[in-house]
Amino acid sequence: MTSVRVPVPEFLSSRKDIPDSVDPWDVQRLAPMKGGATDVGRQIMRVPFGNDPYSNAVRAHELMHARISPADKESCGLFGLNPLFVEAGEEFRVNTMLRRAGFEVDALKHGTEKDQGVRVAEAEDWTGMVYATGVLAGTAACKDFIRGVTSVHKNRGAALKVLEKALIDAAAKHDNDELADTTPSKTYMGVPRGFTRYARQFAEILTAADGLESNGVDSDGEPVEMDGSEADAATMKKTLKRGGGTFARLILDQNVLLDRRLSGKLGRKKIATDMGRNPRRIDRMLTDPHKRVFDRYTKGQGGIVVIDQSGSMSLNERDVMKIVEAAPGCVIIGYSHIPGTEDQPNVWILADRGKVVSTVREGGSGNGVDGPALRFAQAKRKAGEPFVWVCDGDVTDGKYDQNNQMLSDECAKLVIKYGIHMVYNTDAAVDALKACSAGQKLQPQAVGEIRRTKVWQERSTD
Repeated sequence: MTSVRVPVPEFLSSRKDIPDSVDPWDVQRLAPMKGGATDVGRQIMRVPFGNDPYSNAVRAHELMHARISPADKESCGLFGLNPLFVEAGEEFRVNTMLRRAGFEVDALKHGTEKDQGVRVAEAEDWTGMVYATGVLAGTAACKDFIRGVTSVHKNRGAALKVLEKALIDAAAKHDNDELADTTPSKTYMGVPRGFTRYARQFAEILTAADGLESNGVDSDGEPVEMDGSEADAATMKKTLKRGGGTFARLILDQNVLLDRRLSGKLGRKKIATDMGRNPRRIDRMLTDPHKRVFDRYTKGQGGIVVIDQSGSMSLNERDVMKIVEAAPGCVIIGYSHIPGTEDQPNVWILADRGKVVSTVREGGSGNGVDGPALRFAQAKRKAGEPFVWVCDGDVTDGKYDQNNQMLSDECAKLVIKYGIHMVYNTDAAVDALKACSAGQKLQPQAVGEIRRTKVWQERSTD
């Protein structure tokens, strides 16, 4: 009699993103060689019950899904990426954790992978090749699949080997607690952070690879139309090295009018002091222990404030005035890029040394120009001025408005180099500027994905 193995998801440890359920899981039997499926939200698992290596590996794989994957299957559509690549990125994350837990992921092979590679390659389905490589990366099945592709298209097979290695190298940079983190994300409606950070990161790599055959790179790493030519290892390496994306070119909006002027001289005001020629505050002789009966003028505080005005952020006239009141001599720069455009303004000035807009220009749907906006702002900075950046820390490319590690690293370097103080909202920017006005020096500070970059975490604090 053949032994039957039935998984018990109820034995899994608790998750941080969803409450423990008292309801039992519905574990359904699938025929051998049919893989498996898990619906975490509905607590349904479909797996083979056999005692062979493949069935055992499939059950372990689905149990890992139950332990770390999102409860909502619609989560693959959260990031503006092709949901297929997010799904593949999650499969790779699950397999990575499975291997680290000591399971035999090479058993996740049913013997038809090479034939599948041949069929997909013959169909010239590059997206299918990239997707399958993501799903199978790091397993013996992936090697068989790539062999099948290589037998039809040698160059594409070589490119897929580079892609698989890129995924494995990306996962190796993160420990188990990071990859399997089920702490609910604040940005993505409580979806577990392990998914929002790392399944998304792997999906970004796959997305970059998918664009290779229509938008490759030349020998200098610049995008070029490939006119249907095959991907190869060299172009894959260059594309992935660039992170699959670049910032948009900065285009300043010259039509934003600074049609309001601050009264007074950039916030100059009188304050009491104990030194001077003409005592104008005689009443303080009795009330002020420091005898500050003279007047002196203070200069209006300056500063640079850069504000992400993409779809994930918001800004109104009151926000701008609160910043200006905290630092009357400041420069405020807003930015947002419409993904895929090349001729639309994406940076504008909202306040400039006492001149302010009366109507705040609206942003677009994406970031896309974070790095160029920071460099533009730095060029307007005076020595010693504080530099505040209002942003959620999600840095994106100009073409697809997708996050990628290389651009986040670039902005992390700018935060460190320029001593930028990042905050999540304008209220925090106002508080920072007020603290600076009171004599406190603002320290470089990162938030969101920039704070999690290796560049930021390994910065020198000497």
